[in-house]
Amino acid sequence: MPSDIIGYSFYNKQKEEFQYVPGVVQCNLLLGDEINRTSSKTQSALLEAMEEKTVTVDGNTMALPDPFIVIATQNPITSGGTQPLPDSQCDRFMVRLSMGYPAFEDEVTILRENSDEDAMQQIHQIATKEDLYRIKEQIAKVVVKDQILEYICRLCEATRSHDEIERGVSTRGAIAVKRMAMANAAFHERNYVIPKDVEEIFIDVCAHRIICNARAKLEENSEQHILQRILEQITPPSLFQ
Repeated sequence: MPSDIIGYSFYNKQKEEFQYVPGVVQCNLLLGDEINRTSSKTQSALLEAMEEKTVTVDGNTMALPDPFIVIATQNPITSGGTQPLPDSQCDRFMVRLSMGYPAFEDEVTILRENSDEDAMQQIHQIATKEDLYRIKEQIAKVVVKDQILEYICRLCEATRSHDEIERGVSTRGAIAVKRMAMANAAFHERNYVIPKDVEEIFIDVCAHRIICNARAKLEENSEQHILQRILEQITPPSLFQ
């Protein structure tokens, strides 16, 4: 239910006032497991939280803890009981990754280390909120030159006029490409973005934001394949000209 996520208010007869009962969204890291099995009404309850970092209950708007991060898993859309996420919600997820199957050696390790022990007991903290703040500050200092911004815009514009794409990447998606490129540069210990940073993250940031048309589906062209062709067609800038 949406109220389970954002919370609800009730009238306290003893205190003669309405009181707010927080939902699960009042946290730093929210995991939406099998999110495409939930109803569209429940999914839409996350929209304000993911965009504004606030929730509104009975006309009262409350800020969410900082940082607030949403991670979700999906079942294959061909599975029973699933439904596509609303376009507006898809656009609010910065990236979509497909984990696939583990490598042979990794799967052997998983089997070796699997036990009846409570999985939660095996989790160890690897970062604090302060660590995340420092990482965000480092990423914010990364320089993005105009040539890179124009490159991002050309890539996104190409999705909007492509003959196999019904709906292209939105401006929100273009902003996500820029931010992920900045994060990629920081990950590689650079304080400036290069075209390769954009190319490495473009498909993961944009594949879930576009909708292919009937022609693409008929020719069995996936979103990833179409975006890869766009990357190959758009010439990256030279930052040393």
